[in-house]
Amino acid sequence: MADELKSMIVQEKANMAQPAARSPQGAGLFPALLVVLAFVLIAVFATRELSSIDVGYHLRAGQDFLSGGGWPTQDNYTYTCRDTPFMNSWWGYQVSVALAFRAAGTAGVVLYHEMLLIATFLLTWRTAIVAGADRASLPLLMVTGVIACEMRFEARPEVLSLLFLAAELFILTRRAEGKRAPLWLLPLIMVLWVNCHSFFIIGLGVLGVFLIIGIASRGRLGAVDSALLKWTAASIVVCVINPYGAKGLLAPLELLSRFDQSNIFAQSIGEFISPFTMRTTPQMPFFPHWPIYCFRILAVLSVLSWIPLWRMRRYRDIALSALFLLLSANMLRNMPLFVVAVLPGLASAYRLHERLTTRGNCGRILEGGGLAICSLLAIALALRVIHNAYYIDDRRAQRFGLGWSRLEQPVDAANFMKLANLPGSLFNHLNFGHYLTGAGCGPVFIDGRLELIGEAFYKEYLGILNDPGKFASAVAKYGFHSVVLPHAIAPTLLTYLLNSTSWRLAYVDHLAAIFVKNSPDAAKFVDPKLTAILSEHPSAPPFNQLPGLGGRPRRSGLSHWLHGTLHALDYPREEYSRALFHFIRGDLPTAERLFARVIDRTDGAYYELYLNLGSVLWRQNRRDEARACYRIALEDDPNNALAQKRIGDPSFN
Repeated sequence: MADELKSMIVQEKANMAQPAARSPQGAGLFPALLVVLAFVLIAVFATRELSSIDVGYHLRAGQDFLSGGGWPTQDNYTYTCRDTPFMNSWWGYQVSVALAFRAAGTAGVVLYHEMLLIATFLLTWRTAIVAGADRASLPLLMVTGVIACEMRFEARPEVLSLLFLAAELFILTRRAEGKRAPLWLLPLIMVLWVNCHSFFIIGLGVLGVFLIIGIASRGRLGAVDSALLKWTAASIVVCVINPYGAKGLLAPLELLSRFDQSNIFAQSIGEFISPFTMRTTPQMPFFPHWPIYCFRILAVLSVLSWIPLWRMRRYRDIALSALFLLLSANMLRNMPLFVVAVLPGLASAYRLHERLTTRGNCGRILEGGGLAICSLLAIALALRVIHNAYYIDDRRAQRFGLGWSRLEQPVDAANFMKLANLPGSLFNHLNFGHYLTGAGCGPVFIDGRLELIGEAFYKEYLGILNDPGKFASAVAKYGFHSVVLPHAIAPTLLTYLLNSTSWRLAYVDHLAAIFVKNSPDAAKFVDPKLTAILSEHPSAPPFNQLPGLGGRPRRSGLSHWLHGTLHALDYPREEYSRALFHFIRGDLPTAERLFARVIDRTDGAYYELYLNLGSVLWRQNRRDEARACYRIALEDDPNNALAQKRIGDPSFN
């Protein structure tokens, strides 16, 4: 085994050492630089605060396993699904994450996933080299692919799936290219995969693609690669080596219903949206432009590559492209799988370097200039990620860092809940379920394990969240005595609870609000700081001194882009969220001052702040000032329906 691996390494070094024909001195500088920058981007994107709603549960489950809890057969973390049969197919991933957390806390978890992602793309890059990638196309596609994937650079078990897929494709591509390949590693990959994530079924599909394409390319049914067939069969058999046996092998089939767009999960959960239909709406005026557009570019290039790949008889790349395009076209969560699977084939199909160098010095100048420009853009992009401008421009809550994301995780609310020792059972928003479990605030009402809660219970939960009548019925049915929810994305229930005599506000911060059932002893569960928060009177600049409204000019356009590239960008999310909370509870003067403060602190760079300030002023019947705010909002968003409607309202005239 050692001799075989040593031979592979020597062969790879020999391939890398071959000089490029008739390349001018230094011509390889920019391709190499751009590949390096692609890996820098991976590291920068992956150095992200822990914002995944699932990570708290995975940490808790891994810690329980290491403490002797074993493999669960029923749910232990929610009181609504406690008797429901449950298969924990992520236990291997959870143990690895728990070990990383024990070693270095949240920084260990972030760096662990960063290491996995770098290893994944290193294998993908090597696979492309083995497949004969073009030296100019590969770095361009690498950078584009990294950007297309970054939305999923989270603390999730699917990151291990990406690594296993990349390793499998590296081995199979070597085999298909007639190079020495350790096929015996395939069953080892699969037995690890089946115990870490349900996407192992995709690995079996890839093995089938290489087998079938191998037979078809030889032109007769009997021309099968016997060694590959043997190790593929072994890879299938070892998949039953999991805590649940054959049931664990068949568990991914239950996920197929989510591909149907009529499914309730597909209709209401962001990661199940198709990247081809994702667009801005009045309810979602922002979305991640860079990754979505980079994916669409790669998808188009993938389809167009089928013609040159067919001519090159690279049928496996066409099959992989079609398979993974189908998977990713239905759900944006599958975009990284698509990138890892198709990038080597794309880099082989588009021979950019060969075509440019045939045009002499002019072509070489175009190639070098294009790669140099892309290198500068990659550097600027990395700086914008570090300064958080990349995320803020799309109003995303992710931030560069190594700790918990307090913009997404109810860290402070969970600390209060543990100190207050709230009585009875809890109703929680789904986004909070896993963190509360990990923080020891459970059992919870609901969390993000969709295969556990099922469609019927999920529909019931949505009804509770959006219909006060169904909420009252749920109180009688489940008997919960406290409620915790993110106030910015659950305004209907928040408004009901604020105005209900049956519930009392006990705690509020920039993210979460906690209510307890009104009773004679409810006061002892109220945060002592709550009175000060509810009666705050923040200072703010006068209306006519705000940027764009009589004060200094707004920061916009190129100046805003350069500012975010060269300086750490601040979007006062906490003050903004508090302003929304006061707006919902009807404290319009406080909401007005907080919105004005945020506008002033951000130099008026974000139009939605003017839109919200305009809504506050509208409710106060300050029509001229509201109209001025709506006009600024229309400068950046000319199709904003609310601003158009209110400026066109006759009552303004």
